[in-house]
Amino acid sequence: ANSIYLHANGGASETIKLHSDQSTSVRSIGLISDAGGIELDMNASSKKIAILSSGAVDIDAAEGIEIDSVGADMTLTVTADGAGQDLILRQNGSQNASVEIQSAGTGNDAIWIRSTNAAGSIDIDSANNITVDAADDISLTSTSADGLISLVSAHTAGQAIHLDGNAHAGSIVDIDAGILDIDVMAAATLDAVGVAIGAGSGELDLTTTGLMDINSAALDIDTTGAITIDAAGAASDIKITTAHTAGVAFHLDANAHAGSIVNIDAGILDIDATGEADISGSAVNISGSTGIHIGSTSGGINIDSAAATTLDAVGIALGAGSGELDLTTTGLMDINSAALD
Repeated sequence: ANSIYLHANGGASETIKLHSDQSTSVRSIGLISDAGGIELDMNASSKKIAILSSGAVDIDAAEGIEIDSVGADMTLTVTADGAGQDLILRQNGSQNASVEIQSAGTGNDAIWIRSTNAAGSIDIDSANNITVDAADDISLTSTSADGLISLVSAHTAGQAIHLDGNAHAGSIVDIDAGILDIDVMAAATLDAVGVAIGAGSGELDLTTTGLMDINSAALDIDTTGAITIDAAGAASDIKITTAHTAGVAFHLDANAHAGSIVNIDAGILDIDATGEADISGSAVNISGSTGIHIGSTSGGINIDSAAATTLDAVGIALGAGSGELDLTTTGLMDINSAALD
């Protein structure tokens, strides 16, 4: 029941005004209900309830504040005319409490946070974690020509940035770049079932001031052009080693044509074989500017020729030590000299 009822019925321009003229109290006009609520109700859909103040508007509630707008927009606006005039949504109190923004909207802007001034930015700070979960896509896009996206971590041990896209063997992490620059202070590890590095028509450069170690079950290098291996240091060497125990262990193949050349230049050339050593060709030339030495530490030396064999030298010495020196022919043995001793 209406215990106190103020009713105006003076026409379309009628008003009811409560006016405090002299009071300077923060509660110059007070509406107080000890047991019930206070309701401001307006029944004309084209009108509004307006709270106007030349000072501040302070709303305090011990049980909560609920503001609902049904079938229309709701706007909270601060029109700043100076620096520091902010719109603040804040939750105070160190409790398990939240600032929660929800939307049941169905558009791609169901929740839209934007900065409309070109000089303004969006700054998100957290004293602890930031978690973004999406049932579908997450997009970070910079549209300006000098736009930069930075993911920075100050973590000093363990995982600092974790990019996880291995929910399935068919999951793809795709990185497209005009230039890709990856710098690592310590070791870099790339593990995969297969790794393909393609440089197109450009150069593929693997550089280190330390050791480059390539380990594989097999190594296959294919090129349509030249292959160059340079060891430029004064103490550098190139070593190719195989532990194969039977069959072809090291195959150097350059016989695509009779004009193909294998050229070995050396200050000193040392070829050692624990088994037989076989050099064959349509012609074999061995020359030495200071001499040629052919020796056997345990067996003999056998020189066979299908045609005549010629030894030309300023001097030839054949020594058999304490063994037999045997010169045998089924034909004529002809010894010609200026003198025979």
